[in-house]
Amino acid sequence: MKFTPDIIYCHFWKQGLKAYPFARKNKIPLFVASGECEIFVNNKTGDISDFTDYVKGVICVSTKNKEESIEKKLTIPEKCYVVPNSINNNLFKVMDKEKCRVDLGLPKDKFIIAFVGWFANRKGSKRVSDAISRIDKNDVYSLFIGSGIDLPKCNNVLFTGKVNHDILPKFLNAADAFVLPTLQEGCCNAIIEAMACGLPIISSNLPFNWDVLNERNSIMIDPMSIDEIQKAITTLRDDVKLRNEMSISSQESAKELTIGERAKKIINFIESQISL
Repeated sequence: MKFTPDIIYCHFWKQGLKAYPFARKNKIPLFVASGECEIFVNNKTGDISDFTDYVKGVICVSTKNKEESIEKKLTIPEKCYVVPNSINNNLFKVMDKEKCRVDLGLPKDKFIIAFVGWFANRKGSKRVSDAISRIDKNDVYSLFIGSGIDLPKCNNVLFTGKVNHDILPKFLNAADAFVLPTLQEGCCNAIIEAMACGLPIISSNLPFNWDVLNERNSIMIDPMSIDEIQKAITTLRDDVKLRNEMSISSQESAKELTIGERAKKIINFIESQISL
């Protein structure tokens, strides 16, 4: 570089470690953004204590990531700031459901759930497929957006595969609910994108979801329980009033989770830490 930056901002702890020698040599404040599904770096033996002492601040995508960073002795509470992942609200927003279904060639009068993510055990595509297969009425239709080896095998799959990111909002708006029994996240972008499109959420009752999901916008389930996933899907299928209430709550929650607001919060936090 032909200039010296004011700060260095690293995504994930491993990248922070790599940048540390340069930052220290040039006396540049170092910040780490912790958004890992699982943090593999730790400071239990104190072997990287010089690095952890040098880091000026940690931007955590969830309280779970904050607590994990502290537990691994990578930082202290005073250096942490929790700000969940966010969405482009010009792209992910509520659209006319019927028009989206017509444009995508989907049935207008069916209950449709959407899954977005890797077709893998961690994300739970097979568990969603198995849960749908157990529903007696055989009247739940689905969109499985993503790729991987755990392909859905349930009846009434309307779409399976990847889509361009700018088309994804149309698929989400065509659905009635979003289902993702994920096992491990930092903070799941797919969930926030679905919320911004006004979908009730069915997802894991695990700490990585607790900063964005609550009883108003979601049904939180044991992600390994096919029975709980099935019950949550049928609950939203059968209760239109609940679906509508959760849809409104999802939209309200997502209003605070835009990339513009997130950027402002992070910049304000960085400036406050530098001034200490």
